[in-house]
Amino acid sequence: MPVTSNFEAVTESIDTFLLDCDGVLWRGSQLLPNIAETIQQFRMATKRIFFVTNNASKSRREYVAKFTQLGIQDVIRDEIISSAYAAAAYFASLPMPPSGRVLVLGAPGLVEELRDAGRGGRDMDNANSQRYRFHPLVVICLLINQMRHIHAY
Repeated sequence: MPVTSNFEAVTESIDTFLLDCDGVLWRGSQLLPNIAETIQQFRMATKRIFFVTNNASKSRREYVAKFTQLGIQDVIRDEIISSAYAAAAYFASLPMPPSGRVLVLGAPGLVEELRDAGRGGRDMDNANSQRYRFHPLVVICLLINQMRHIHAY
């Protein structure tokens, strides 16, 4: 059953749809009504879909797993644009610092995306790991102190 009676009329001139995730497609672990059917209609109409979120706590791999858990099986990683992925893609486009070391103040999703973008591995530390026990304000103060060494391009 179509979600709306005029689905084609509404979507006919649009090729690509950006769908926000948190609060739009789902709330917590609950898919909102008619979302699976709407996504299926987009697929059947051969529309491009991107799922966007400003939540950096999960990697795109983890978001694919969440879609699957919610009953939407055909979402692929390249359709997901998270803030963690956007940050990693941007960071990957910049020249690597001379030391090659990166300290990540963020969730594991950001760490995974940085590794996937080729900016991780052994030389990347997560401030949330057991190796570091900094209070976030201490880290921010240390970073601000080092800002004089950062140059904009």
